[in-house]
Amino acid sequence: MTRNIRRYRWGRWLVFLVALEIITLSINFFYAPIDIAAGGTTGIAILVEAVWHVERPLTVLICNLAMIGLAWIFLERKVVKNITLGSLLLPVFMQLTPSFQVTDNELLAVIIGGGLMGFGVSLLYRINASSGGTTVPPMILKKYFYLDSALTLMFIDLLVIFMNIFVAGPNAYNGKLFARRGNGTPVDAALIPGNIDPHLKQSHTKIPLPGLPAVQVYPTACYAGKEREVNLMKLLPAHSCGGAE
Repeated sequence: MTRNIRRYRWGRWLVFLVALEIITLSINFFYAPIDIAAGGTTGIAILVEAVWHVERPLTVLICNLAMIGLAWIFLERKVVKNITLGSLLLPVFMQLTPSFQVTDNELLAVIIGGGLMGFGVSLLYRINASSGGTTVPPMILKKYFYLDSALTLMFIDLLVIFMNIFVAGPNAYNGKLFARRGNGTPVDAALIPGNIDPHLKQSHTKIPLPGLPAVQVYPTACYAGKEREVNLMKLLPAHSCGGAE
């Protein structure tokens, strides 16, 4: 299927534009309205808007232009060509697409936003395209210092996520980590240490978390926040997550 898409220029363009719009929808409909910054230049833009009220598309454009400049200096021209169009079109899509809150359920917004983001990025990978952004520094670090690009990209994204603490407080940090897991980065630790007993073995045990509607992720199980309580799902293999009942 991937080869067929690449064979026809119009098909590649269609997938490219659809992927950018899907990424835009995840941001404008789900992440941004509840100040979820799940990494990347779009996450930086959400934080900047929350603090200084600068429009998200403008921040993304400035960040992406800076990344294109770094790629031009330190990487091959083929890489620059590959990231330029997506880097410039993404803020345009963000500006043209309306932005509003689709759901009042933050958990649902994080799940859907993460799913859309991951799907959009996977479509870009299928046609060897990119939306640029914070994918550039890992490529530079890999070329000159032989550092694993996946790990450095995860570190950059986690740094952006960490900044949520200063913008929206510690509780908001939990949803951001889950959002990051939703679009591809594993989370291997409980997000609220001390609230969950690691020795609990029964399914559907309700554990009160006062005033905390955020999602909790544990190494061998998943917890879906519902109002002021968490349903302990049946134990799952490490690094996996089942849906809440």
